Amino acid sequence: MATQQQRTAALQIRRTFPASRERVFRAWTTPEEIKRWKAPGDRTSPVVEVDLRVGGKYRIQWSGNLDKLAEIL
Repeated sequence: MATQQQRTAALQIRRTFPASRERVFRAWTTPEEIKRWKAPGDRTSPVVEVDLRVGGKYRIQWSGNLDKLAEIL
């Protein structure tokens, strides 16, 4: 009988920004800041909601020239 091996993978990406920790934190946690940088290409982020409380969540919607809406929850 063959057994199936469980495989795990990890990906770690690092990048250094010429910004303070506080500035980077704001960029990831303030809806107005996220709207400025989070949409890829020519897309926009019309809806960004951030709830930093325990159990909270992110909600980011992207829209673009394809008349489609993508959402990250």
